[in-house]
Amino acid sequence: MTRFFRIYAIIYTHYYRKYVDLSADRHLNTSFKHFMFFCFEYDIINNSEFDALSGIVTELRTSFDSRMEVDG
Repeated sequence: MTRFFRIYAIIYTHYYRKYVDLSADRHLNTSFKHFMFFCFEYDIINNSEFDALSGIVTELRTSFDSRMEVDG
């Protein structure tokens, strides 16, 4: 899963503009959100790996935590 995260990090840092140009950024964002929620739920990836996308990951973690409080 760490390798998948690194692929997302490469896409977001180097190719995100191309996704926007193709109007595919929503699909990428949704895919990444589902991936991260799965990783948060099962604590699969070490938190030190998230440094590459710390802003996005922090935002998703907050969303995930608030969802868990409501559901749980």
